[in-house]
Amino acid sequence: MSRSGWNARAPINSTSVPLSDRTGITVHHSATPPSATPRSIQDHHMDTDHLAPGRAWDIGYNYLIDQHGKIYEGRGLNTVGAHAPGGNTQTIGICVIGDYHSSLPTHEARVSLLALIFHISGAAGEYFIFYGHTNWISTACPGNALYNFLRLLFDGMGLPGRIPPGHDHGNGGDPFANWMEQLIMSLPTLQQGSTGAGVRRVQGLCVAHGGTARHEIESTGGIDGHFGPGTDRAVRAVQSDGAPTVDGIVGRITWTKLITG
Repeated sequence: MSRSGWNARAPINSTSVPLSDRTGITVHHSATPPSATPRSIQDHHMDTDHLAPGRAWDIGYNYLIDQHGKIYEGRGLNTVGAHAPGGNTQTIGICVIGDYHSSLPTHEARVSLLALIFHISGAAGEYFIFYGHTNWISTACPGNALYNFLRLLFDGMGLPGRIPPGHDHGNGGDPFANWMEQLIMSLPTLQQGSTGAGVRRVQGLCVAHGGTARHEIESTGGIDGHFGPGTDRAVRAVQSDGAPTVDGIVGRITWTKLITG
């Protein structure tokens, strides 16, 4: 949604930056109820000088995403943000509206976040680096659950931010959907008895999923790379939340559910 669509106030000032100078994306959460609006966040940033003296020109983020997966234009792609001290020029700030210390954003918000990162990276033709707000200053933002979830995806898994230049401009279909399908197909099928990095990623995503899945991992050895009975129960807990088969096997459907919810 454009700025006019959410009735944004006019910025007091702005500084342009070419996309070629961008090297990363910084993810935030608003630490508000998920019903908060971009306009209420903008008012807070501008009226309380929340962003530091002299920087409250506008909403601090370049983009925002709500719980329904709707993407809102903040400062936009080519304007320096005010969201991460030391990282405002080189990174694009994306805020997921809500509080994600102990739970993940909705399926719709997660898919929109990954799609937005993918398309920004593709437009830039760069291997973008993922940051959480916490990587720039001492803060709990973007929340433990969201940060750990994204870190698991970005660390060596080939998710957006590590896509080849120009990958966003494929022939036909939805490039993000095509890429997501290729990613899921490249992941290993895992089950009780499996070991290694893939199992650690499954365990970490189960922890990020929360609830019974998190409890089973944390109470049976943690993220140790061994797919034992506790991990089996954790996977089944994830599968029981809408998956067609509850069998403890991590295949394409379960990987998709772990990643997108």
